[in-house]
Amino acid sequence: MSLPHANITPIPDTQPDAVPSLWNARYSEIDENFVNHEGRVAATEAEVSAARGGKANLDARFDELEGNVEGLNPDMQNMMNAVLMQAVDLAGLGNKELAKTLKQRLQTGQATVFNRGVVNGCTVSKSSNATRNLNLASGSTFMHGRILPAAEALNSAAVPANSGSVGADCYSYLWIDGSGAIQHDCTALGAVVPSGGLALYRITVPAGNNEQNDPYLANCTLTDVRRVESGYPMIFLNAPFIYVPLPYDVLDGDYNVDLDVESFEGSGFQMGYVYVADRLRNGFKICMNGTADTILVRWTMKKLSL
Repeated sequence: MSLPHANITPIPDTQPDAVPSLWNARYSEIDENFVNHEGRVAATEAEVSAARGGKANLDARFDELEGNVEGLNPDMQNMMNAVLMQAVDLAGLGNKELAKTLKQRLQTGQATVFNRGVVNGCTVSKSSNATRNLNLASGSTFMHGRILPAAEALNSAAVPANSGSVGADCYSYLWIDGSGAIQHDCTALGAVVPSGGLALYRITVPAGNNEQNDPYLANCTLTDVRRVESGYPMIFLNAPFIYVPLPYDVLDGDYNVDLDVESFEGSGFQMGYVYVADRLRNGFKICMNGTADTILVRWTMKKLSL
């Protein structure tokens, strides 16, 4: 870049000394050079400041640029890709192990073991004088942690008709009413026994079976499903249990199960022993050998070696 006046115009030697008009013109040229120089210096400083990119000096800025340029080097790019892939693999492995811990190594849930049955009697038969009714023979039952007598009840439960095109089942069962008395009843077709009930017989009703064509249930089949424990409360022929399917299968049945009894019906000394049996990779049994009923258990399966 050049100054407006590369050389200040010399004063002719032909003029007398100290003539103001001669000096003023030269001063103007000098001033113009200074103004031009200061403007270019300011512009250069602004450009250098902008080029620093917020760094303290150009040396720091050049170091940054050098690092950026090196980052674009193929070897650097390959190294960065390798590190990134390793990080992604480790993160994926971590997520996989976390999911395995939450879903397989530790699984938990709740299950209820019902301990109900018949000590003696309580057989069910078809009524011969009431349309589609069942008779209950007297006997003794155990449910809700108590031994309860059941009186004979004739024509005490009605079997529903089946208007469908296929056979269907219903259940004869006992339950306790608000006054504490045992009642005999029958479920609707396809329904299960209510949670407070004790199943006695399964009744299979053929398609189209109704009051007109089968008033005394001749074509209906009664199947005994009673749990009979004649030695109750001292001996159980079939200890009560519930099968618990695991939400997620594990590799084998080599795992631990912790049981925590949350509630039950009966007194504390009736609880007996609650334990786990028949561990499989997809489930296990919770069993008990006491006389309590409706035992609500929280279970936790642990297999930390997965």
